[in-house]
Amino acid sequence: MEKVLKSKYYPLIVMAIMFFFWLICYLQYDKQTRIASDYLITFESIELTIIGLICAYLLVRYQDLFYVVPWITYTPFVFARPFTSQTIPYALFIAGGALFIGLIIHIIRFKIKLTIGSHFAGLALLAVALVLGGINTGAGFLKTQIMFSLIAGAGLLAIYVLFVSMLDVKFRTLAHLINYLGILLCLEVVASINHAADPLDFLIYKNIGVGWGISNNISIILLMTFPMSAYLAVKSKGAKVALYSFTGYAQIVTIILTYSRGAIAALIIGGAAVAIISIIMSIKEDRPTYIPYFISIAFFLMLTVLVVFLFINTKDDNLIRYARGFKDNITSINLTTFNGRNPIYIHCIEEFKTNPIFGKGLYAPFFDNEFTGGYQWGHSTVIHTMYTMGLIGLVALAIHMAQKYLNLFLKPNIEKVFIALGFLASGLYGLVDVSYYFINYMVVLIMILVCLEKTIKESFDII
Repeated sequence: MEKVLKSKYYPLIVMAIMFFFWLICYLQYDKQTRIASDYLITFESIELTIIGLICAYLLVRYQDLFYVVPWITYTPFVFARPFTSQTIPYALFIAGGALFIGLIIHIIRFKIKLTIGSHFAGLALLAVALVLGGINTGAGFLKTQIMFSLIAGAGLLAIYVLFVSMLDVKFRTLAHLINYLGILLCLEVVASINHAADPLDFLIYKNIGVGWGISNNISIILLMTFPMSAYLAVKSKGAKVALYSFTGYAQIVTIILTYSRGAIAALIIGGAAVAIISIIMSIKEDRPTYIPYFISIAFFLMLTVLVVFLFINTKDDNLIRYARGFKDNITSINLTTFNGRNPIYIHCIEEFKTNPIFGKGLYAPFFDNEFTGGYQWGHSTVIHTMYTMGLIGLVALAIHMAQKYLNLFLKPNIEKVFIALGFLASGLYGLVDVSYYFINYMVVLIMILVCLEKTIKESFDII
C-alpha cells in the first residue's frame, strides 16, 4: 500500500476519487428543475465520513504526513451543493474531528516537535482580525461572528502549524498536486455543462456552477493552478511535455468558458508572464526539452486559431448563437457602474467609515444587510477586508501578503517564480473579486504555503 502512497500518481488517484464523489452528488440534480434529490445529502454525508476516516487511518498508520495532503486539498471541491456557515453539513464536523484526532495521535506516536513556519505571523494576525471583526457593533450577529470565525481561523492556523512541523515534500510532488487540482476543476465544469438541460444556454448565460462555487470561484482557483502545468511541461520530456501542456491549455480554456472578465484579464497578464518564463526556462534546460514544448504550444495556438476561424465563418445556428453570446458577455462592461461594483464599493466604504477599527464583521451581511438582503461580498479582497475587519484587517492582510511574497522573492528560484505567478494571477483578479475568505481558496493557499516551507532545498537558484 505504501508503494501507492509514495507514487507520484497518488494525488491523481485521490483526485479521481474526489471527482467520483462530487459527480455522484451532482447527478442528483434534475436537469430541468435543478432541484436535488434527497439522496444528495445522504451521499455527501457518507463521502465526508469516508474521507475523514481515511485521513485518520493514514495519520495513525504512517509517519509521512503528505499522504493526507491531497485529501485535505481536494475536499473543499467535493461539495456538489452550496452551503454557508449557517448550513454547514454535519458530516463535515465528523470528518474534521477524525482528522484532528488522527493528527493528535500522529504527534504522540511519532514524537513530533511543533514549530511555527515563516508565514505564521501574517496568518495568525488574519485569524485574530477575523475574530475581532465587528466586535464594536454590538449587533445580534456578534456571537455567531466570534464562534464561526474562531473555528475557521483557529482551524486553518492549527493545520498550518501542524503540517509545517511534520511535512517534507519535493516541489515536483507539490506541482503534481496543484496540477491535478486544475484537472479536477476542468472535469467538474465539463460534467456540469454536460448535465445541463440545455448545455448551450448553460454556457451562453454564464450559468456555470459546480455546487461549491460558481464561475468566478472556479476561475480564481484555476488562475493559481495553470502555471504548474507549464512548470511540469518544461521540466518533463517526451510525450509528457505534450500532456502537461494540454492540462494547462484545458485550464486556460475553462477560465475563458467561465466568462469571468476579471479572471480573463488576469489570465492575459499572468499567461504572458508564464509563457515568457517557460520559454526561457525550457531553452536553459540541460536537455533539449524546448523542442517538444514549442511543438505543443504551436499546436494549441493553431487549434485556438482554427476554433476562432470556425466561429467567425460558421453557418451553424448554434455556433453563431454561442459566438454572439460569448462576445456579448465578454464585452458587456459598464464603465459607469464598473458592472455593478461601484454601488457595492460605496456601500462597503460607508460601512467602513462607521466601523473603521474593527469593521462590520465577516458574518454581519448574513443578518443585517439592507443593501442586498443577502450576503454581501465586497467584490475586492482589499475592500472586503476593509468592510468586514476594518483597519485591523487591512494591517493583518498587508503583513500576510508581505510575508507571502517576500518568502518567494528574497531567495528566488524557478519553482518559487511559478508559484508566485499563480499567486499574482489570482491576486490580480482578487482586486475586483474576493479571493481570500473563500474557504476553498484558503485551504489551497494554506497547503501550498505549508509545502513550500520544505521545498527550498529541492530547488535551484536562477540568480
